[in-house]
Amino acid sequence: MRRSDEDLPATAGTPRAQQPREHKPPPIYLYGVTNYQDMVSYLTATFEEEQYYCKALTDETIKINVSTSDSYRRLIKQLHADNVIHHTYQPRGERAYRVVLRHLHHSIHPDIIKGALEDLGHTARNVLNIRHRLTKAPLPLYFVDLEPRDNNKSIYDLQFLCNIKITVEAPRRQTSIVQCTRCQSYGHTKTYCTRPFACVKCGRDHNTAECTKCTATSATCALCGGAHPANYKGCDVYRRLQTARGASALRPQPPTPRIPTPHVNTGDARHFTPLPHTQPLVPLPNPPSASYSHAVAHGP
Repeated sequence: MRRSDEDLPATAGTPRAQQPREHKPPPIYLYGVTNYQDMVSYLTATFEEEQYYCKALTDETIKINVSTSDSYRRLIKQLHADNVIHHTYQPRGERAYRVVLRHLHHSIHPDIIKGALEDLGHTARNVLNIRHRLTKAPLPLYFVDLEPRDNNKSIYDLQFLCNIKITVEAPRRQTSIVQCTRCQSYGHTKTYCTRPFACVKCGRDHNTAECTKCTATSATCALCGGAHPANYKGCDVYRRLQTARGASALRPQPPTPRIPTPHVNTGDARHFTPLPHTQPLVPLPNPPSASYSHAVAHGP
């Protein structure tokens, strides 16, 4: 009986079609975890038999790593449904491919640029005109975020667009540490953060856009409590992070703790108690010690 080509073993002369690479899901940080067993029960109800592992950090924060993208999306959806305070990062496979288009006139509408790129086989997610850092005047530069595709790198071969001779460049590497404009902590962005708001001006727990602080009143940093805005690059918290970054590449870190203020308004968001699927567990006076593998295998 003759075997099909699928049954034949692969050899050095017969290349096999490459499977699309699945990137590792980003970590998820949970806050206010006062009972680890409650959290395990919550994850078990969400994942069933899925593999994951945790790491306990300071300030009752737990870092969770899951093994598959489906598990990541399932847990994020459940956390949002239960309004559990957390933060994470954009999955690598969903990140846009950013380039810079140079020499395009600033008056060209972004939709026209999107359409021109679409005709050339590139799908633009965002097109943004770059302005001068000080004068805010429009420049003949555009940031273009492309949808992740196999042909993304071919855009560097592009020489003409909208009847203009252009240059396609890679964006400059960002030297500053990204800061969340929701909670003002460093290391993540507001898109993937559900922590309570912290005002960049006065440090209180409300959206910066809703701040009523007058200009005559000095600012208060939400991170260190100093008399400056939370995004001030001379802040001790920022300078320490920059120093650590200079020594080695900055790894994803949980948000920096900020000084508590007497005006706390967390809205409807809650910390990780009680469980939404089961009744809250009452901690034992002296809970028996158990390994993490035992806790995952047998539940709380």
